[in-house]
Amino acid sequence: MDDLGVFKQALAFTLPEEGGISNVEQDKGGLTNRGITHKTLDLFNQKHPELNFPSDVRDLTSEQTETIYRLFFWYWDGIKDPKVAIKMFDIGVNTSAPSCEPGPKTSIMILQRAINTVPMTPPRAPLAVDGYLGTITLGRCNIIPSDVMLDAICLAQRSYYLGCITRNPEDRVFQNGWLKRAARKP
Repeated sequence: MDDLGVFKQALAFTLPEEGGISNVEQDKGGLTNRGITHKTLDLFNQKHPELNFPSDVRDLTSEQTETIYRLFFWYWDGIKDPKVAIKMFDIGVNTSAPSCEPGPKTSIMILQRAINTVPMTPPRAPLAVDGYLGTITLGRCNIIPSDVMLDAICLAQRSYYLGCITRNPEDRVFQNGWLKRAARKP
């Protein structure tokens, strides 16, 4: 797979959902710019001081945002189907909210849960839902037909969001947007 091309497609799919500068009172992530929180930017700056990115999300350029997404949220080169990789990137970005577990691990767990719902021939033992994107998770993901995999991912993502709302009832304000996002396919 042409990972850079697919990454650019993933950005085009995800960024319109993230918007520009936002500071929704109920969002525990606080002030964001194109989906990047201050917490994410601070962590990025700690790991990559050589890039000299700004300390305030309001000052991030489009190119800097893209760099953060590429280095912190793109884990999907091993997925053969671009649509599945794009969906997984979108989930990782959206689930990096502080009220739930941080993004990539959560998105991998959603993928593992989705894979476990798809009947396979010959039957296989369920994957461990551990948030580790290893060869077994990738192998199973890559043998499931794209449309089946995307449907299973959407359902697992929906279930994840409903679980977040059950654990954090104050997040109910985000329910409609989250469920709409779960239903989206590239």
